[in-house]
Amino acid sequence: MEKVSKAKLLRVTVNNKLSWNDHIEEVIKKAARRLYFLVQLKRANVPVEELWHTILHAFKLLWIMLVPYFTIPFQSNFNKNWRKSKGFCWGRSSTELNMDSVWQRGKGGVAVLWRKELNARINILEELGNDRIIVVQVRLSPTVCMFILSVYLPSSNTSITKYRECLEVLDDVVDNLYEKGIIVLAGDFNGHIGKYGGPRSFDTTNRQGLALIDKFKFWNLRSVNSQTFTTGPVETYFAQQGEQLSTTDHIFMKVDELHHVRYCYVDEDHSDNLSFHLPICCCLTFPVKWIKPLPNDTKRRVSWKKIQNPFVLKMYQKLVSRKLSCFNSYTMAGEQDIEYVLSGITQILSSSAKEILPCKRNRPILRPYWNNDLKNARTKSRECRRKWIAEGRPRNSDNASFREYKAAKCEFRKLFRRKCFEHERNEFSNMDEFYDKDRSRFQKEISAKQKSVSGVCNELKIDGRLITEKEELLSVWKAHYEQLYTPKESPVYDEQFKVFVEQQLKEYVDLSANVTNDVLETPFTTEEVSNLCLKLPNNKVGGMDELVYEHVKYAGKQFFAVLTDVFNAIRALEAIPKSVEIGVIYSLFKGKKKNKLDKDNYRGITLLNVIGKILERLILNRMMPILIKNGVPDKMQFAYQKGKSCVQASFVLQEAIHHAVERESKVYACFLDISKAFDCVWMDGLFFKLFNLGIQGKSWRLLKKWYSNLSCRVAHNDLLSEPFLIRQGIRQGGVISPWLFLCFNNDINAELSTMNVGINIDSLISVKNVLIADDVALLSLSVNGLQKMISTMEAYSKKWRFDYNVTKTNIITFGEHVNTHRRNVQQRCWTLYGKQIKEKLSSEHAGIRLSGNFSSTERTLEMARKGKAVVSSLMSAGVRPAGLNPICGINIWTTVGLPTMLFGGELWSNITKTEYDILERVNRFAAKRAQGLAPSTRSEAALGSLGLWTIEGHIDKVQLMFLHKLLSLKPTNVDKIIFVVRLSSFFNDVTKKKMGFIPNIVRILNKYGLGDYLTTYIQTGQVPTKSSWKSLVKASIRQFQLQSWRQGLHIKPELGYFRDVHTELQPLELWNTAKRNPMYLKLIATLVNLLCGNIPSKLSDVVEDQGEQKICRICHGSILGTLKHFIMDCQSVSIERELLWDNLQDQLSLNICASIFNQDDNGML
Repeated sequence: MEKVSKAKLLRVTVNNKLSWNDHIEEVIKKAARRLYFLVQLKRANVPVEELWHTILHAFKLLWIMLVPYFTIPFQSNFNKNWRKSKGFCWGRSSTELNMDSVWQRGKGGVAVLWRKELNARINILEELGNDRIIVVQVRLSPTVCMFILSVYLPSSNTSITKYRECLEVLDDVVDNLYEKGIIVLAGDFNGHIGKYGGPRSFDTTNRQGLALIDKFKFWNLRSVNSQTFTTGPVETYFAQQGEQLSTTDHIFMKVDELHHVRYCYVDEDHSDNLSFHLPICCCLTFPVKWIKPLPNDTKRRVSWKKIQNPFVLKMYQKLVSRKLSCFNSYTMAGEQDIEYVLSGITQILSSSAKEILPCKRNRPILRPYWNNDLKNARTKSRECRRKWIAEGRPRNSDNASFREYKAAKCEFRKLFRRKCFEHERNEFSNMDEFYDKDRSRFQKEISAKQKSVSGVCNELKIDGRLITEKEELLSVWKAHYEQLYTPKESPVYDEQFKVFVEQQLKEYVDLSANVTNDVLETPFTTEEVSNLCLKLPNNKVGGMDELVYEHVKYAGKQFFAVLTDVFNAIRALEAIPKSVEIGVIYSLFKGKKKNKLDKDNYRGITLLNVIGKILERLILNRMMPILIKNGVPDKMQFAYQKGKSCVQASFVLQEAIHHAVERESKVYACFLDISKAFDCVWMDGLFFKLFNLGIQGKSWRLLKKWYSNLSCRVAHNDLLSEPFLIRQGIRQGGVISPWLFLCFNNDINAELSTMNVGINIDSLISVKNVLIADDVALLSLSVNGLQKMISTMEAYSKKWRFDYNVTKTNIITFGEHVNTHRRNVQQRCWTLYGKQIKEKLSSEHAGIRLSGNFSSTERTLEMARKGKAVVSSLMSAGVRPAGLNPICGINIWTTVGLPTMLFGGELWSNITKTEYDILERVNRFAAKRAQGLAPSTRSEAALGSLGLWTIEGHIDKVQLMFLHKLLSLKPTNVDKIIFVVRLSSFFNDVTKKKMGFIPNIVRILNKYGLGDYLTTYIQTGQVPTKSSWKSLVKASIRQFQLQSWRQGLHIKPELGYFRDVHTELQPLELWNTAKRNPMYLKLIATLVNLLCGNIPSKLSDVVEDQGEQKICRICHGSILGTLKHFIMDCQSVSIERELLWDNLQDQLSLNICASIFNQDDNGML
């Protein structure tokens, strides 16, 4: 903050009692469409109370929406750099965007920006409003709030009904907030309210204004900029080059709250304001506590891109080797020596990287397209404006200076928009190139353009009190995690077993000393360490020492030798350095519309020392063979294992249920949820189990000592808490943590194995439970049996000192008719910890929704909503006709959107035609939006022009690939056993109606003529390779899709031209042409629209239907085909037609021209 005696902020003099931020003027001048700013100015010499100035600014350029919803480079750069260096923004895009337009003009969309210093006092009320009304809550004090409503009501050229609908939404919002605090409504209301607003207003009113007056009279709201204390022009909107004036922009407040207004003014027209609206600036005063700005981040982060250069890599390794020479013969005899060497090599890696490699710098470039042409145009506009002001600001259209100023400003506006478009076009051309040559960079660019949700916590509500100060928030988070990682004592826990475990651990310590065949008895080798380090992933976050994997990965052989010595010293001395034991916890919001004020909706992620994570991986690699040999993970556990997935877990669960229901049995399933599973692992119990699983010697002692001395610090914003001990739980972020958790709950299946419950599948396997990490699903054929299983799990949790979350635990009854379910649900009761468990009609397992009556409608609707959300996100990222080439865009949809929408599709077996249509509409919508086709475009044309399969084809593909995965599994796998049994039952027992995956996959195999492969597997056990099966599946589905597509084309007469031009199910050659010539993308999109049978509305308007024939209103000729007439016959375009033929003759060879001109009219088209 710079203190100045006199400065101008949008032509308002700030007195010498105020300090002002010199960035504000530049930021506001560069504002895009409808940006509202909350800007803070500090009052000097007043340490306790501060002055808040709310500048509500309304520049409205006629292009697009505020990021993250638009993609024009100016806005995206503005948003990105504003958020990084100055503050935050939030907005809603229009739900009626015209994605075919270059500028994406929408009929709605509003946004709010605020400075970073205010973020702790800002709360976004997402549940209120719509795409024209958003609400931001500003906390002025613990008891006083201000609600700022950003409003953009429909313009006068829309129906009054639409206007009243939006006004009703605004009325509901105001009604909700009226008694809760100060209300400020700011924006474009598109209504003439006459003298109602205040003395400074026009007399005229319109229907919109009268509707507005009726509402605002009830709320006693008045226009601030229509009051006598407001200065500047009365009008806020100029149309027709300034000849039509009106006041449609307002800041409304309650009459009894107008005393908060310190001043208000309407800014004069300025050459830099390319909008037809004038900004209204209002200063409000409130006594509040000053929020200190965040200090600048002084850490220099290394950019590792240059390390790919062999010369740079060699320099880095050479420098590291030279600095490491002092440790070549260093003997590590104790823990202090290890800490000394570890600290030394950490400093060497960090300093060497900073000396050799460049550092990342965030350089805000708000206008990357700015050049001398724009600068000269703006200079000319300003000179014309100064000349116009010198003549007294005349607004007569006959005045030369006025016309000259408006013409210069218009030229500046056109040039400005053209440069924006050219820059965007270049960006998308580069992205098209990245898609072909560098997919990783392409994904980064797409992700950067998509909406990003911040998981940072800036406020919490504790016992009804809102906490915003970062120091207090830090203490709250520290207390939260310290309590979370402290063992909870409960009277229901088994204290006798706890004493037994503690006594056993003491004996295990003595027994461990005599174990000589431990996995860590053999020293680590340099080759073992180097092989692991060279496979480390890039772009991962480091710990407190600022090292990342790249520091180690590229350090070279000599460093690997020193690192091996450090690890062997740790192994031999069983001494863990303090720097390896400590971690930093960051709180990340879980999302999914949870309450951001509740600390339980955040997940603590621990950032650990990189060297420690590498040591964890070395130990885990040696431990895994022993754990696997001793039955870890359990056969019913599907988490954290190569070759196993959530879909396979759901397959086991669903097929077991189908097996029982086919035999007319009901299945009762309980889905248990462990509360804070990773964070509440009983440490003594974990090492008790590890010892009994074969980890007994040096590795057991080393891990026990490591986890006994763990500590963490909590990070919040730029602050770090004091360290505290971790006394329970395994850190989320540790390499070995997932496997330790699998060891901890590995005996759940054993606890249930002695019970005569579950589902027996032909006496070969009994499915009692299915595990996915901490998610436990229990299956029983009886009510009492399920209660016994729940009671067993309850006793297990008390024994091992953790809790199940009763509110998130639910039960589903499968195989029961809906009417029967309604009668029986009141009679059934299951309890956990004495509390009743809810019985539901459906529940989600492994991300797949399951229904008790096997209906898939709810699941289909949910997945369709997800698909639509992905389409909207991709459209914002550039998947649209004015953005990426449709070939590139639709590939993004098939690789990103479809897998999201079809998650779990491998097991969808009862999809109806209606459900296929629901999903297909999303697929067609994506295809049409990517190409800019009209909504009425035939599906065959929309999908065929990009070579896109139907949804049914995509679902068939994932199911056939899942079949190959099942066939390739080991015979001992649970899912393979169930598959074989179910397959045998399908072919051998034809009396029962079959359900589930098997009958569906047999139908699909027969559909594509692939049934012989299953027959061959049954007879010989032979399975094609994955690559050959994938090629075969693609070829078969492609051929089937091609035939279906051609049949659809033949019954659509309006697609005659499309059928003649495009005969294969692959992208149109026109789109490949657009890829080679991006400047013609918009023109080619128009041609594709015509080819798909979309007649422009302008042509349709001049066609007169006279019953048996159609007449052209221009040439009065008969029309047999609209396109044919206007391109080949209509006399109104004869000159353009002759020019076209001349150009063809000039550009094409004589033979080609002859072949074209020898065609009839239809052939030419």
